[in-house]
Amino acid sequence: MQQQRLSEITSAFAGKRIVVCGDFFLDRYLWIDSSRAEISVETGLTANQVTSQTCAPGAAGTVVANLAALGAHVVCVGVVGNDGDGFMLRQGLEALGANDSLLITTADRPTPTYTKPTVRNVDGSLRELERLDIRSRDPLAPQITKQIADSLLTLADTCDAMIFADQMPEAGCGVIDSHIHAAIAQIAQSHPHLPLLADSRQRIADFKHVIVKPNLHEACSACEIDKTTENAQSAAAMLSTRTGCPSVVTLGGDGVLVYANGISETIAALPVDGPIDIVGAGDSVMAALTMSLVSGASLAEAAQIAMLVAGVTIRKLGTTGSASVQEILDISVRYQ
Repeated sequence: MQQQRLSEITSAFAGKRIVVCGDFFLDRYLWIDSSRAEISVETGLTANQVTSQTCAPGAAGTVVANLAALGAHVVCVGVVGNDGDGFMLRQGLEALGANDSLLITTADRPTPTYTKPTVRNVDGSLRELERLDIRSRDPLAPQITKQIADSLLTLADTCDAMIFADQMPEAGCGVIDSHIHAAIAQIAQSHPHLPLLADSRQRIADFKHVIVKPNLHEACSACEIDKTTENAQSAAAMLSTRTGCPSVVTLGGDGVLVYANGISETIAALPVDGPIDIVGAGDSVMAALTMSLVSGASLAEAAQIAMLVAGVTIRKLGTTGSASVQEILDISVRYQ
């Protein structure tokens, strides 16, 4: 993409109003100093010494962070628990400038949290230990998702795009349920030019009327075909037929495949140099696709910008990174 065109699209990012609906998690990083490890007298096991911790919005919150970094005004729609993790999650969203007034607080389930113990080795390198997950495995009350669906119908009149982030592995235990799918269908009919995008760990095939953005594994699993790069186009075509909209399949180091109107195109990822951290890369792609589409980009142009954004974020180690417009422009010049 020519630098002038890139500047034209990204200069329109600021102030776009994006709704993010789905499963908001808290990401908690526990920073462990390996040189201070002790042996527990009681168990004989290693007692890792946590010297600091950092918290940030995760899952749907990661999409929010990436949107905010690109200049969006974000409205968050979902559920948090009435607990300390919920308080920290709201603090993180508010620090990003996001509107969390439509997050429903519920006392009967914990705030979903990913706890990530990470060792700082003596040479300065990082090593993430086994993650600790907290989340409810019980179905979310239907009256809550009905309330969320009603909020979406109201927001459709005043936003530039909507993103749906389905993170929960267990069906029915997250925000995205039949009420939300019905609201999506109604919004798609009443607002045919409003971009609607969705991502899902397990149930991308359940979405209709939206641009879906699975990774290769998720796309092929949804279509019940072998999980190979060669099948990416077939999976994208099948998903597009189901949704009635274009589809985008991320391919890791091989870039991203976009499929629309029977035509597919693969956009290459940036070359990798040095250490990278791919956690959250898909969320940065989602944010970049959305911001580009609402700023006048074609789907292929949006995918090119998404690859620039991912090229920035994966180079930010030990955190779920985001990219500013200036960083996008800088990395574009670097790899022209």
